[in-house]
Amino acid sequence: MAHHQNVPLGFRFRPTDQEIVGSFLHTLLVERKPLMPPYSNFIRACDLFGNKLEPSEIWNKYGGPQLVDQDLYFLSGLKKLTPKRMDRSVGQGGTWSETESFKLVEDDNENPNPIGRKRKFRYENKGSEEHTRWLLDEYGLFVGPKNDYNDRSYDFDFVICRMRKNDRALSKEINLKRSSQDQVQKKRSTNKKMKKDHQMGSPAESSSHVEQGCSSSLTGGELV
Repeated sequence: MAHHQNVPLGFRFRPTDQEIVGSFLHTLLVERKPLMPPYSNFIRACDLFGNKLEPSEIWNKYGGPQLVDQDLYFLSGLKKLTPKRMDRSVGQGGTWSETESFKLVEDDNENPNPIGRKRKFRYENKGSEEHTRWLLDEYGLFVGPKNDYNDRSYDFDFVICRMRKNDRALSKEINLKRSSQDQVQKKRSTNKKMKKDHQMGSPAESSSHVEQGCSSSLTGGELV
């Protein structure tokens, strides 16, 4: 990412879960104030749910290839199908699929009640080259204490999302591809060796032909 004004050289934007929920979301949704630089340079507005762009296109559009050891952060609107069900579609036939149970975000300021929720998603689109290659962490803010923290409804219509590449899936894919190439190369080498042996004849066959020839000469020939 290009260097932003008022950001120290070498700065890496790596906010904690508590900072994302208790500071950034609280400022945007409760105080209804815009984020000030430098944070406004790192959290951009983009609806990730129902977006027709593929994750890689979103990544490229917002400067992902220029990032060094960082992720992309977005303020995204939710597309509600029901109070508890959201439209998680993205790209051409893909979806953000939840990978594990949500995690409650605790407050750093000795608040006994959780202040928000973190959910983890993975891009899934079988048949696509990008299947499982992207991960998304979604952060939602609670308006206050809840009677049931297992309730999946949202108090606000906006969340902050952290988008990043799934390095584990990419590494696994590279290893599988490399293994497949090794197997193909090994098979080619084996076939080449078998073809060469067939053309030259095996040692056993050559020895047999020689012995048979000598025997025929001795028994059927004439001694001089």
